[in-house]
Amino acid sequence: MIKKEKDQYLDFESHHPLEQKLGVIRTLFHRADTIITSEEARSNEHKHLKSTLNKCGYKTWTFNKALKPSDESKKPSKRKPLTKRKANITIPYIKGVSEKLRRILQNFNIGTNFKPYSTLRQKLLHPKDRVHKGVKADVIYRLKCEEPQCNNTYIGETSQPLKERYKQHCRATTSKYSSAIYHHTQQNQGHSFSLGTTDILDREPRWFERGVREAIYERIYNPTLNRKGGLRVELSSTWDPALPPPKKQ
Repeated sequence: MIKKEKDQYLDFESHHPLEQKLGVIRTLFHRADTIITSEEARSNEHKHLKSTLNKCGYKTWTFNKALKPSDESKKPSKRKPLTKRKANITIPYIKGVSEKLRRILQNFNIGTNFKPYSTLRQKLLHPKDRVHKGVKADVIYRLKCEEPQCNNTYIGETSQPLKERYKQHCRATTSKYSSAIYHHTQQNQGHSFSLGTTDILDREPRWFERGVREAIYERIYNPTLNRKGGLRVELSSTWDPALPPPKKQ
């Protein structure tokens, strides 16, 4: 419960679990009962709280439910008494969905807790500076030709910082097997690539698994500049129906 300013509390129509809203009522009334010693002042505070919370959307039934003595709120259950809970899980709260899922899991003796799907902290607080893509390592990447009429792309993987791998693509080697990126720019005047427009498709620190991911993205995007047989891992066509469609850029 956060009091934003005087007499402003969690709105009843906000996207929060019901028990959290009832907790606002219990907390405020408990504080009034604990701190205030005069009966008259306590009664006035109760009236003030009800009036204030009514303005925040709280109906009469919410006060009855929240302030009901604990022994009265325990209704006899029609279910068979359950043994100790098998497990407790925490799931994101989505109004109308999470409650139904909780009721289903109760039948299997599994307790359910809710957590916010999205918080202001996640949206506003970013204490660390964003890492530039050029210094990221262990990545699967995609290079795209910047010529507007050219749709050629290349997908690769590297354990090095991406900027170092990009430099290797752009220069000739002593052998005849220079990068397909280098050959494309040499054979097509005015065509170029840029580290700034390079996409990082995924990150994977493990060597073999990174090769598998490279093969998956190569199958999804079908890059035109990748040489056949150049992949470390050959992905079976059996997996094709399970692969997602390429993301629109």
